[in-house]
Amino acid sequence: MSQRSELTAEALRAAPPVTVAGATIAGVPLNDLILWATLLYLVLQIGFLLYRWWQMHTQMSESSEANAKTSARSILQDHSESGP
Repeated sequence: MSQRSELTAEALRAAPPVTVAGATIAGVPLNDLILWATLLYLVLQIGFLLYRWWQMHTQMSESSEANAKTSARSILQDHSESGP
């Protein structure tokens, strides 16, 4: 690994303890910090879930529209081949 990526990995590993220590020194109790971190995590998870559901919904809508157009074309084609 390069030196830059090693430094980034070490910084990410050190971030949680540094955040807790800094917040404790600043006067924020650990309980409050955990509460806010949990709420942030929940909001991020809910947002991600809604995003994924929206993606699935739009993909299903697009595929059902494509299937409807294909079915309509085949019906029209069959009708024109059979004659009046």
